[in-house]
Order: sequence, then C-alpha cells, then structure tokens
Amino acid sequence: MKIGSVAGRKRWSAWLVMDNVARHSKHEIIHGIPKSSDAVDLVYWRWGMPATQKLRRVRDLHEAGVKQILGISGYGTLDAIHRVGDSWPTWMMENFSAITTTNLVLKGIAERTKPSLPVYHLPSGVDSEMFSPKPFPETFCIGWAGNPKNPWKRMGRFRRLPFPQKTAGPKTEGGKRRYEDMPDFYAGVSVFVLTSRREGSPLTAKEAAASGRPVVGTAVGDLVEWVPPEYLVEDYRDLTPIIERFRDDRALLVEEGRRFRELVLPYDYRRLVGDYDRMFDEVMEL
Repeated sequence: MKIGSVAGRKRWSAWLVMDNVARHSKHEIIHGIPKSSDAVDLVYWRWGMPATQKLRRVRDLHEAGVKQILGISGYGTLDAIHRVGDSWPTWMMENFSAITTTNLVLKGIAERTKPSLPVYHLPSGVDSEMFSPKPFPETFCIGWAGNPKNPWKRMGRFRRLPFPQKTAGPKTEGGKRRYEDMPDFYAGVSVFVLTSRREGSPLTAKEAAASGRPVVGTAVGDLVEWVPPEYLVEDYRDLTPIIERFRDDRALLVEEGRRFRELVLPYDYRRLVGDYDRMFDEVMEL
C-alpha cells in the first residue's frame, strides 16, 4: 500500500517521525502532498490542520475516494477546532476517516470533540541504535534542546537553574545544526531538562533517555506516560532539589540513566511502526 505522508520539513519533528516510520514500515511511505489521487492509497496529514491553501487538496482527495488521516501533534489544531466551532465538520472533518494524537490527553480531547471518528494514540519515537548510552561527562552538567525563540519551550526558565549548562538549538555558530550531531550533545550532559509549558510528544526527551540520561522536567505532553512522577514538577523551581540529588550522587545518576534507557525502549521506531501499519490497514478497511 502507498501512504502519502504530509508533514513538511518546516515541521521538522513531524517529518523526522515519518522518515523513521518509512524506514521500517511494510508500506511504501511517500513524503509530500500527492500530485494525483492515483499516486497513493491513503494520505496521512501528520502535522495538524492543513493550511488554508491545502484545504482544496484535502477535499479533492476525499472526492476522489482517497482516505485521509488527520494527525494532531500538539494543541494548536484542537484550539483551531474550538475556534471554528460548528463549521469545522462542514469544512474539514467530513474529509477524514480517522485522527491520530501524540499523547493520551490529546486523545481524550479528540474523542470528545469528534466521537464519530476513530482516534489512534501514536506518540513520537526514538532510534535507540542512533541514540545509545555513553559514559557520563566528568563535570556535572544539565542539558536543554529546542528552539530558543519558541515561547512554549521557556528556555529562560532553564537558564535560571543554578547548574552548569549546555544547550542545543536549531542553529550553531557555524550554521544549521546537524541532527547527526545530537548523540554527542546528549553524551556531553548529565541530566536532560525540559521546561516547556506545552508539549505533544517531545522527541528530545526520548532521545536523551535512550542515550542513558535521566530526564526531569515539567509534567507536560506524554512525559507523564513514561517518565517516573518523582522527576516531574508543575513549577520549574522544584527541579533544583531533584537535580542536586543527581549532582551529589553519581551512583544514582548512573543507575537512573540505565533505568531511563529501559523506560524509553518501548518507543523505539522498530516497535512503534507496527502501530502505524495496523492503523493504516484498519483505516483502509473502514
């Protein structure tokens, strides 16, 4: 079966997820909006509500009999659903056969919003071979990764934590950061910290855990589904005593690093791809 995957390189994380799915899926994953309805059997709009200029393409594909899945990666799409109100089913939802969400909170909201459609829980994954444990740095250091210009990431709060720090953004002094360099970044930190206000299913937390690094942060997105609750907080300032424990007890740091590696292995793409393939098969039979 041929699956059209619409994520877009501007939505880099969504594109990365589907690129990993494509490497392991039994189906042929074709990136980009299909130019004709004959090119694919099903289209998966991985990243939220298609932009206005693509609405006609959604409708054209529907009228041609191509089944489509709407992916909800974060809260923006659901906010749009509520803003549009009663006109949403007329303009959009009648064209889709199913919805996917990246965490269980979003899944519950989507099920209440559109109870007539099947909703699948498909979080982001991790390549546990690319991200594998390496020795901890000799000097204790906390790490943060993301776009510092994104206000939802709240990098400023990370900066206020009283520990040596390393950060990884989309750019470096030499230009654009290469994704292939991220394993070295995680190897250079002792604990990974996430201070976001909102998340869907953050890739960086899973990559850090697969790299054998404990993850601490705000209780957002799907972190509450796999990170032990003692490492999640509502107020970022409560992270300080948690991080101090790791700083002062290297044995604990190493032990929890191994634990986090085990916690995240169920999210390896080699396992998750089975969930994607089952969804594609089930939607085609609707």
